[in-house]
Amino acid sequence: MTRDAGVVLAKCSAPTKFATTDRIIAIGASTGGTEAIKEVLAHLPVDVPGIVIAQHIPKAFSGPFAIRMNASSLLNVCEASDGQPILAGHAYIAPGDQHLLVVRDGAHYQCRLSDGALVNRHRPSVDVLFRSVAQSAGYNSVGVMLTGMGRDGAEGLKEMREAGASTIAQDEDTSVVWGMPGVAWQIGAAQSLHALSQIAGRIVDLANKPADSVQCNTRSA
Repeated sequence: MTRDAGVVLAKCSAPTKFATTDRIIAIGASTGGTEAIKEVLAHLPVDVPGIVIAQHIPKAFSGPFAIRMNASSLLNVCEASDGQPILAGHAYIAPGDQHLLVVRDGAHYQCRLSDGALVNRHRPSVDVLFRSVAQSAGYNSVGVMLTGMGRDGAEGLKEMREAGASTIAQDEDTSVVWGMPGVAWQIGAAQSLHALSQIAGRIVDLANKPADSVQCNTRSA
Protein backbone atom coordinates (compact mmCIF):
# COMPACT_ATOMS: atom_id res chain seq x y z
CA MET A 1 0.00 0.00 0.00
CA THR A 2 1.35 3.40 -0.88
CA ARG A 3 1.35 6.01 1.87
CA ASP A 4 2.70 9.07 0.06
CA ALA A 5 0.69 12.29 0.29
CA GLY A 6 1.24 12.97 -3.41
CA VAL A 7 -1.57 10.68 -4.39
CA VAL A 8 -2.89 13.12 -6.99
CA LEU A 9 -1.01 12.26 -10.15
CA ALA A 10 0.39 14.89 -12.48
CA LYS A 11 -2.04 15.66 -15.28
CA CYS A 12 -1.28 14.14 -18.69
CA SER A 13 -1.48 16.58 -21.61
CA ALA A 14 -1.95 14.09 -24.47
CA PRO A 15 -4.48 11.31 -25.15
CA THR A 16 -3.28 8.00 -23.79
CA LYS A 17 -3.32 4.99 -26.14
CA PHE A 18 -2.22 1.45 -25.40
CA ALA A 19 -1.90 -1.72 -27.42
CA THR A 20 -4.26 -3.61 -25.12
CA THR A 21 -7.95 -3.74 -26.01
CA ASP A 22 -8.97 -4.44 -22.40
CA ARG A 23 -11.65 -2.00 -21.29
CA ILE A 24 -12.28 -0.63 -17.83
CA ILE A 25 -15.33 1.15 -16.37
CA ALA A 26 -14.87 3.82 -13.68
CA ILE A 27 -17.85 5.02 -11.61
CA GLY A 28 -17.95 7.89 -9.12
CA ALA A 29 -20.77 8.88 -6.75
CA SER A 30 -21.61 10.55 -3.45
CA THR A 31 -24.99 11.57 -1.98
CA GLY A 32 -27.61 9.08 -3.20
CA GLY A 33 -24.89 7.03 -4.82
CA THR A 34 -25.31 3.78 -2.91
CA GLU A 35 -28.76 3.20 -4.40
CA ALA A 36 -27.72 4.56 -7.81
CA ILE A 37 -24.77 2.17 -7.93
CA LYS A 38 -27.05 -0.70 -6.93
CA GLU A 39 -29.39 0.16 -9.82
CA VAL A 40 -26.53 0.27 -12.32
CA LEU A 41 -24.75 -2.91 -11.19
CA ALA A 42 -28.01 -4.87 -11.05
CA HIS A 43 -28.56 -4.29 -14.77
CA LEU A 44 -25.07 -5.05 -16.08
CA PRO A 45 -24.26 -8.38 -17.75
CA VAL A 46 -21.74 -10.76 -16.24
CA ASP A 47 -19.31 -10.23 -19.13
CA VAL A 48 -19.02 -6.46 -18.65
CA PRO A 49 -15.45 -5.09 -18.44
CA GLY A 50 -13.92 -4.66 -14.98
CA ILE A 51 -15.48 -1.87 -12.92
CA VAL A 52 -13.83 0.37 -10.32
CA ILE A 53 -15.99 2.49 -8.03
CA ALA A 54 -15.32 5.45 -5.75
CA GLN A 55 -18.32 6.18 -3.51
CA HIS A 56 -18.04 8.69 -0.68
CA ILE A 57 -18.78 6.42 2.28
CA PRO A 58 -17.48 5.99 5.86
CA LYS A 59 -14.92 3.27 6.55
CA ALA A 60 -17.36 1.16 8.57
CA PHE A 61 -19.86 0.94 5.72
CA SER A 62 -17.83 0.28 2.56
CA GLY A 63 -17.32 -3.43 3.29
CA PRO A 64 -21.01 -4.14 4.03
CA PHE A 65 -21.94 -2.01 0.99
CA ALA A 66 -19.77 -4.19 -1.25
CA ILE A 67 -21.37 -7.33 0.18
CA ARG A 68 -24.84 -5.91 -0.49
CA MET A 69 -23.90 -5.01 -4.06
CA ASN A 70 -22.52 -8.50 -4.62
CA ALA A 71 -25.81 -10.02 -3.50
CA SER A 72 -27.91 -7.79 -5.75
CA SER A 73 -26.12 -8.24 -9.09
CA LEU A 74 -24.71 -10.89 -11.40
CA LEU A 75 -21.22 -9.45 -10.96
CA ASN A 76 -18.58 -10.40 -8.44
CA VAL A 77 -18.46 -7.27 -6.27
CA CYS A 78 -15.92 -6.73 -3.48
CA GLU A 79 -14.15 -4.08 -1.49
CA ALA A 80 -10.91 -3.43 -3.37
CA SER A 81 -7.58 -4.60 -1.98
CA ASP A 82 -4.10 -3.39 -2.91
CA GLY A 83 -2.58 -5.21 -5.90
CA GLN A 84 -5.84 -6.94 -6.81
CA PRO A 85 -6.15 -7.67 -10.55
CA ILE A 86 -9.12 -6.02 -12.27
CA LEU A 87 -11.11 -8.66 -14.12
CA ALA A 88 -14.13 -8.63 -16.42
CA GLY A 89 -17.37 -9.37 -14.63
CA HIS A 90 -16.00 -7.95 -11.37
CA ALA A 91 -16.55 -4.64 -9.58
CA TYR A 92 -14.15 -3.17 -7.02
CA ILE A 93 -15.37 -0.63 -4.46
CA ALA A 94 -12.91 1.75 -2.79
CA PRO A 95 -12.56 1.23 0.98
CA GLY A 96 -14.15 4.05 2.95
CA ASP A 97 -10.84 5.48 4.18
CA GLN A 98 -8.55 4.95 1.19
CA HIS A 99 -8.10 6.26 -2.33
CA LEU A 100 -8.54 3.70 -5.11
CA LEU A 101 -6.31 4.06 -8.16
CA VAL A 102 -5.92 1.94 -11.27
CA VAL A 103 -2.41 1.04 -12.37
CA ARG A 104 -1.14 -0.97 -15.31
CA ASP A 105 0.40 -4.41 -14.91
CA GLY A 106 1.68 -5.19 -18.38
CA ALA A 107 -1.40 -5.34 -20.60
CA HIS A 108 -3.75 -5.57 -17.62
CA TYR A 109 -4.89 -3.44 -14.69
CA GLN A 110 -4.56 -3.64 -10.92
CA CYS A 111 -6.12 -1.85 -7.97
CA ARG A 112 -3.79 0.36 -5.96
CA LEU A 113 -4.87 1.71 -2.57
CA SER A 114 -3.49 4.81 -0.90
CA ASP A 115 -4.12 6.52 2.42
CA GLY A 116 -2.64 9.74 1.08
CA ALA A 117 -4.05 13.19 1.78
CA LEU A 118 -7.74 14.00 1.37
CA VAL A 119 -8.63 15.29 -2.08
CA ASN A 120 -11.64 17.60 -2.38
CA ARG A 121 -12.12 16.80 1.32
CA HIS A 122 -12.65 13.13 0.49
CA ARG A 123 -10.84 9.81 0.76
CA PRO A 124 -11.69 7.99 -1.42
CA SER A 125 -11.81 10.75 -4.00
CA VAL A 126 -13.48 10.31 -7.37
CA ASP A 127 -10.96 12.70 -8.92
CA VAL A 128 -8.10 10.45 -7.82
CA LEU A 129 -9.75 7.37 -9.32
CA PHE A 130 -10.70 9.05 -12.59
CA ARG A 131 -7.27 10.62 -13.09
CA SER A 132 -5.56 7.28 -12.56
CA VAL A 133 -7.89 5.66 -15.10
CA ALA A 134 -7.19 8.45 -17.59
CA GLN A 135 -3.47 7.76 -17.29
CA SER A 136 -3.56 3.97 -17.06
CA ALA A 137 -6.35 3.10 -19.51
CA GLY A 138 -6.90 6.23 -21.60
CA TYR A 139 -9.25 5.67 -24.51
CA ASN A 140 -9.87 2.07 -23.38
CA SER A 141 -12.03 3.35 -20.52
CA VAL A 142 -15.55 4.58 -19.80
CA GLY A 143 -16.18 7.15 -17.06
CA VAL A 144 -19.54 7.41 -15.27
CA MET A 145 -20.53 10.20 -12.87
CA LEU A 146 -23.56 9.47 -10.72
CA THR A 147 -25.49 11.55 -8.20
CA GLY A 148 -23.49 13.43 -5.58
CA MET A 149 -22.92 16.71 -3.75
CA GLY A 150 -20.00 18.98 -4.62
CA ARG A 151 -17.62 18.71 -7.57
CA ASP A 152 -15.32 15.80 -6.73
CA GLY A 153 -14.64 13.83 -9.90
CA ALA A 154 -15.58 16.49 -12.43
CA GLU A 155 -11.99 17.43 -13.28
CA GLY A 156 -10.92 13.79 -13.30
CA LEU A 157 -13.76 12.90 -15.67
CA LYS A 158 -12.65 15.74 -17.93
CA GLU A 159 -9.14 14.30 -17.95
CA MET A 160 -10.59 10.93 -18.91
CA ARG A 161 -12.42 12.55 -21.82
CA GLU A 162 -9.27 14.40 -22.88
CA ALA A 163 -7.42 11.05 -22.81
CA GLY A 164 -9.96 9.64 -25.27
CA ALA A 165 -12.35 7.89 -22.88
CA SER A 166 -16.11 7.84 -23.28
CA THR A 167 -17.76 9.78 -20.45
CA ILE A 168 -21.37 10.02 -19.25
CA ALA A 169 -23.25 11.45 -16.28
CA GLN A 170 -26.58 10.99 -14.55
CA ASP A 171 -29.22 13.57 -15.44
CA GLU A 172 -30.67 16.10 -13.03
CA ASP A 173 -34.17 14.62 -12.88
CA THR A 174 -33.01 11.25 -11.52
CA SER A 175 -30.14 12.49 -9.31
CA VAL A 176 -30.68 12.87 -5.57
CA VAL A 177 -28.20 15.77 -5.76
CA TRP A 178 -27.10 17.08 -9.17
CA GLY A 179 -23.82 18.47 -7.90
CA MET A 180 -21.04 16.22 -9.15
CA PRO A 181 -22.75 15.21 -12.41
CA GLY A 182 -23.97 18.77 -12.93
CA VAL A 183 -20.47 20.22 -12.66
CA ALA A 184 -19.13 17.46 -14.92
CA TRP A 185 -21.69 18.46 -17.55
CA GLN A 186 -21.06 22.18 -17.14
CA ILE A 187 -17.29 21.91 -17.65
CA GLY A 188 -17.59 19.59 -20.64
CA ALA A 189 -16.33 16.49 -18.84
CA ALA A 190 -19.42 14.38 -19.62
CA GLN A 191 -20.28 13.71 -23.24
CA SER A 192 -23.92 12.87 -22.52
CA LEU A 193 -26.54 12.84 -19.76
CA HIS A 194 -28.81 9.88 -19.02
CA ALA A 195 -31.56 8.91 -16.62
CA LEU A 196 -30.41 6.43 -13.99
CA SER A 197 -32.44 3.65 -15.62
CA GLN A 198 -30.46 4.14 -18.86
CA ILE A 199 -26.95 4.20 -17.39
CA ALA A 200 -26.29 0.43 -17.41
CA GLY A 201 -27.39 0.09 -21.02
CA ARG A 202 -25.25 3.03 -22.04
CA ILE A 203 -22.22 1.51 -20.30
CA VAL A 204 -22.68 -1.70 -22.29
CA ASP A 205 -23.06 0.24 -25.54
CA LEU A 206 -19.90 2.26 -24.91
CA ALA A 207 -17.89 -0.76 -23.79
CA ASN A 208 -18.71 -2.41 -27.12
CA LYS A 209 -17.91 0.62 -29.30
CA PRO A 210 -14.56 1.17 -31.04
CA ALA A 211 -12.32 2.80 -28.45
CA ASP A 212 -11.44 5.79 -30.61
CA SER A 213 -14.96 6.71 -31.71
CA VAL A 214 -15.96 10.32 -31.09
CA GLN A 215 -19.15 11.40 -29.38
CA CYS A 216 -20.71 14.85 -29.09
CA ASN A 217 -22.34 16.34 -26.00
CA THR A 218 -25.96 15.20 -25.83
CA ARG A 219 -28.87 14.86 -23.46
CA SER A 220 -30.84 11.62 -23.74
CA ALA A 221 -34.60 11.80 -24.05
